Amino acid sequence: MQILLVNDDGIDAPGLMELERVLAESNYKVITVAPARQQSAKSQSLSFGTDLTLRQVSANRYALDGTPADCVVVALDYLLRDNRPDLVISGINDGENIGWEIHYSGTVGAAREAARYGIRSLAISMCEIKSVSSDLKKLEFNKAAVFMLPLLELLPSLEWRDRSLLNINIPRGDPEEWKASHVSMASFLQRRVATTTAAGDGDLQLRILVDATTTEKASAQDDIMTLAHRKVSLSFVEIDQSHARDLGTLQTFCTRLNSASLLVKSAVTEGIPQNEA
Repeated sequence: MQILLVNDDGIDAPGLMELERVLAESNYKVITVAPARQQSAKSQSLSFGTDLTLRQVSANRYALDGTPADCVVVALDYLLRDNRPDLVISGINDGENIGWEIHYSGTVGAAREAARYGIRSLAISMCEIKSVSSDLKKLEFNKAAVFMLPLLELLPSLEWRDRSLLNINIPRGDPEEWKASHVSMASFLQRRVATTTAAGDGDLQLRILVDATTTEKASAQDDIMTLAHRKVSLSFVEIDQSHARDLGTLQTFCTRLNSASLLVKSAVTEGIPQNEA
């Protein structure tokens, strides 16, 4: 199996490098195209009309001066256009990507861009690892990377809806206690605005923060509760965000709108002098 690896933490991120190492040791063919620097919260943004610098770091490793989604496009439409990968993995991200926040995530954005090509894609994140040594952080990412091996073996048997991605969030702790759990609901994290400093000219410096401890609605099946119980959260995310179930409602509305538009057009036409109509 050929796997394309991308991320949003950058080419030198420990989560990416540990996943590369574990996959290579398990005889997966891996090629990595990652941002040259940190690109978190870039969502699925693309650098249209901008020159991007691609640098080969080592064999099958490339750094791109662009967004995570740029990395996917450059890989699939340039480096691998004649030999598309079987799977795209985005991660392992340092910090969970859950709830509504996945819409802003560069990790999920890269996986979503790959899904647009019809390629199976995974977004893998681990609960944020704060205030630990680099060796301990590497160990935590190693646990997550090793956990992915049986998942990859079983992945071909998973029934997969076209143009969707699998979002995976992994807790910290003892892997022997981890249990995979499907998530059917995404949580909505509360936001707050904090004042950081007051400038001398009277302007305020503000910061938008997300409080991961509170949600607008809580459910045993949402991703925050799943991680809180030390379970690995798995959820499908469709890239087609239109609501097919609401098409009947919209059809009725469009019929009414067309009728109203004809009445307005008729009224306007009647108000125009005959020689100008």
